[in-house]
Amino acid sequence: MTKSKTKCTIRNVAVNSRLRISARTRNKSGFSKWSKSVSFRATSGHRWSLQSGTPGNSSPGTPGATTPPRSTTPTLLTNRSLSRLLKTQATKFSKFQALSAPVVTSSGVRRFTASGNITFRVSSIIGLAQTDTNTNSGSGLFAVSTTGDSFDALATGTATISQFHVGPDGKFYVLFSAPTPLVVNGPNCLLAEVSQQSGIPTCIDNSLTNISWGIDKPIQFDSSGRLYFVGDSNGRAVLRRYAAGQATDLINDNVTVNNFEVLPDGTVLLSGTTTANSTSWVRRLTSANSLSTLVTGASATFMQKFPDGNIYFGLWGNNNFGVRRYVHSVGSIDSKYWIAGNMGATPVDRYFDAWTMCQAYLSTMYGFCGTYGANVRSIFSSSSGSTFAVSGIRGQSSILMQYFPTVQVVPTVVKSVTSAMMAGSKIVVAGTNEAGRNVLTIFDPAANSETIVLDAENEVEMYSLAYSASQNRLLFSGLQFSNNTVVTGEIVLP
Repeated sequence: MTKSKTKCTIRNVAVNSRLRISARTRNKSGFSKWSKSVSFRATSGHRWSLQSGTPGNSSPGTPGATTPPRSTTPTLLTNRSLSRLLKTQATKFSKFQALSAPVVTSSGVRRFTASGNITFRVSSIIGLAQTDTNTNSGSGLFAVSTTGDSFDALATGTATISQFHVGPDGKFYVLFSAPTPLVVNGPNCLLAEVSQQSGIPTCIDNSLTNISWGIDKPIQFDSSGRLYFVGDSNGRAVLRRYAAGQATDLINDNVTVNNFEVLPDGTVLLSGTTTANSTSWVRRLTSANSLSTLVTGASATFMQKFPDGNIYFGLWGNNNFGVRRYVHSVGSIDSKYWIAGNMGATPVDRYFDAWTMCQAYLSTMYGFCGTYGANVRSIFSSSSGSTFAVSGIRGQSSILMQYFPTVQVVPTVVKSVTSAMMAGSKIVVAGTNEAGRNVLTIFDPAANSETIVLDAENEVEMYSLAYSASQNRLLFSGLQFSNNTVVTGEIVLP
């Protein structure tokens, strides 16, 4: 072993052997205590370093390099007065989304419709919700008012709605349980868009028999306002683009799609499987309908456009482990992984080394470290150009991470995150603290402060969260522990 002031090198180590390494310093007073031991697999070109203090981040460049954490522990505040309960509920909301358009205060904007035609409530409505149980009555879609009251979302007509999605375009989208006419004696429709101002639906596609909405963003748009969605038509999978009343198929009938992401110019990244040979892949489809394969043998665990305009996606399987990025300006995948660890037959070059990040903090970062960031429960970007993710899968202790422009832990008192979302320039984080109590906090990245709004004093287990940008407040549905009651409530953002 050779030694310098800053490092030591262990030589003649068998390739792929696993070591447990500790370090200590020596000066004129003697030796320091041994550091925590770290497990390390010896592979060619890899290094190990140990960093003291809180978990930090790897920086782009040489694998194994580390830099200080994103920030010191944030200033911690408590302000329970920001929250208030609105109503009690008979059942919990499993899905809750705020409308993207300003709240309509008068129903006079809705033009007259014939009796039996389908229309939706929009007057004084702040959001839409669904429960996780079958109510056996009504449409199955609830409209939530500004006072927290909930009632059937249908104003007129009869239909059963299986899913909904609020778009960024001043409309929301409803998926009917079965093809349904929107007007009396009209053609059937399975997917419709609804104006948030009038409540009147327009059919997007009447040839679909089923739509797959297991995808996080089932409805997406390009910069021209064209709409993209995945579904089934007469037993075959389709990815369709809808514009000017016309739907266009973008894929053939020999593939299934489990994820997709649309770029502003109409380029689409697809993750799926070829039915005939069960081969998984990630592919690029240009706006000119030219197709190319980017990854073979694995499908994406998530896809997301980051603030740099590129698409980042997780991979886990067949020697593809970590997070990669598609660089749109060159039309191909970056040769270096964005995040990777020490997994697979051949070490890969990467900007952020999860292996080094995770060595000393595996027990507290397992949600991220277990798959080197490839699995996320949610992912979102701020207006300031950062991307954050709830990293982990259900059943694990998911943690809040920053994925862009650097990869690092976000310090928060919420140690097991169940949900998080952007609310203006702040991040709302819900989950449990070190004591296992339900908490909800508001994290301000710019000020490096965290405000506890709900904790053991007013404990609520969160079922769903929705942010209303027009009113700058957060709506929530959850279980109030003090009386074991399902409630809706609101939080005014500081």
